[in-house]
Amino acid sequence: MTDSEWQEMIQHVQKIAAQVASEYIASAYRKAPREPPSIDSTRQKQIEIIRNALERYRESEPESAIRKMIDHLLYQHAELVDPNDRLYRKRHNILVLKYIVSQPMSDREIKKRLEISDRGFESQLEKGIKEIAAQFFWNWDIWDM
Repeated sequence: MTDSEWQEMIQHVQKIAAQVASEYIASAYRKAPREPPSIDSTRQKQIEIIRNALERYRESEPESAIRKMIDHLLYQHAELVDPNDRLYRKRHNILVLKYIVSQPMSDREIKKRLEISDRGFESQLEKGIKEIAAQFFWNWDIWDM
């Protein structure tokens, strides 16, 4: 056997070994038990669903499922006022002014109207969306969050 034939055979064996190893790893991966998604990632997806529904509210037909769902959730949210949370009403109003009123307001206009800082606005908006998600998906008492 010549040196070039020997090198060709080594390259062929290496290719076959790499292919066998790849198939073995793929087979082991397919057989490995899958972990369910984490609670945090599932909740984050649910929060994004509510955020997307809120963002689609204005462009949806008045009798659409999205509008009916969001109207119902915001009505419930308004009824669940926590007397110990002085920002609850502002949080609810941020949701309504940002997503619901027929004449859209910029974030800057909402902050000015509600007398809230940039950081406070973002924080309260996120907390409000999380409360709406809790009502819809988790059926939690939102005060337990």
